[in-house]
Amino acid sequence: MSAKVEFTGRCFGARLVLGRGHDDIWSMSLYTTCRKHSESRAIAFACANRSERPRVDPSDADTFTPASLWVGSACFDVPDSLVPKLQAFIAEHTDGSAA
Repeated sequence: MSAKVEFTGRCFGARLVLGRGHDDIWSMSLYTTCRKHSESRAIAFACANRSERPRVDPSDADTFTPASLWVGSACFDVPDSLVPKLQAFIAEHTDGSAA
């Protein structure tokens, strides 16, 4: 078992959290926070199988493909500014495998 790790960043006006739990399973959640009551509203959640690692694909201007975060079979668009941060986080917290 590994230590729990978590990355948090702003994603198109929402909050993106990518993390690996103590059980080595990666998950991603996207949510907003209602400031008035400090409650959160879930937008999306995905988790991968134990053997799957998340992957980040940069945007491609030639094909108009946005940057994306893959967690399991789920894909989420992310801002270009998060791509290097997510790639570094994933690389740092995987067992030497490429992100």
